[in-house]
Amino acid sequence: MVKYQLEPGRAYSFEFINPFNIYNSIYTVLSITSYNDLVSQGIDLLTLYTSVGKTEQDFNNDLPSITSNPIYKLQKLSDLSIIHIPPILIAKEPNFNIIKVTRVGVNFELGVFKDLNVLVDMREAIKNILSDYEGIVLSDDDIKFLRLKEEYMTETDYNNIISSREAIKKNMDTYYTKCKKLEKEIQELKTKINNYEKLLVELNN
Repeated sequence: MVKYQLEPGRAYSFEFINPFNIYNSIYTVLSITSYNDLVSQGIDLLTLYTSVGKTEQDFNNDLPSITSNPIYKLQKLSDLSIIHIPPILIAKEPNFNIIKVTRVGVNFELGVFKDLNVLVDMREAIKNILSDYEGIVLSDDDIKFLRLKEEYMTETDYNNIISSREAIKKNMDTYYTKCKKLEKEIQELKTKINNYEKLLVELNN
């Protein structure tokens, strides 16, 4: 006897018993029907069993429970595929607390560069900013730089672009840049302290 009620038209996260757990996913309940209705529609539940390596005997063993309980017609949200599931294959009560989220990427132009080695430091900067501000941890492979096109310009024009970038960097006063400046100052102080300690040791000797 099913101890929970599923609502047609609503999405749930389903977890199935092994080996049917290969179908674990989020589904919309399209309808609730019976085994006899499936048979009249020419739908054979045995194919669900054989798809996970179960035998016809396994199916026949479950048949009393299948015929005495409802059958759920489910549509997978990710690819809209449809399966029919009897409650005996559901591991626990489906979770109805489903929300819709959007997977987001970033695509923007960085401008021109003569030396592409600077992109190595830029990749690290992007990773650090996203990690510090949003808790988003990226690997090097997650950040891909693209060659949009090659252009030609005078060295003077290029130097003007670099000078403009450097001026903007000096004028930046964000939380991130303040932290970076403090980190640099701390490292410089540590270096000075180490040098003083070495000098004291030498003087004492």
